Amino acid sequence: MKMGFMFSIAEDGPSGSAPSGGAGGDPLPGLPEGACGRVVSVDVSAIDLERLEVMGLCRGRRVCVIKRGDPMIVRVLGTRIGLAAALARCVLVLPEGSTSSPEEKP
Repeated sequence: MKMGFMFSIAEDGPSGSAPSGGAGGDPLPGLPEGACGRVVSVDVSAIDLERLEVMGLCRGRRVCVIKRGDPMIVRVLGTRIGLAAALARCVLVLPEGSTSSPEEKP
């Protein structure tokens, strides 16, 4: 099921390097544990994008960091998701002002 959001999709998959931050957002692994942010873009292959959408990780969605590392554990819509470090670097977020405890729902 498509959610109707616009995404940045790489032609041949992710480039392997972390996208630059700034006005477009910061890479997800840059958030500290307990911090939350809004997804502004996802630069992955079409198949990875579809998998992330099914799990709820899409543009505009609030995501909270539970554990940094590889895999990175994040909470989206009250569900914990493990993301490989390379995949997490392709998700750009705008950090939110407040932090959230791991048990708090977005």
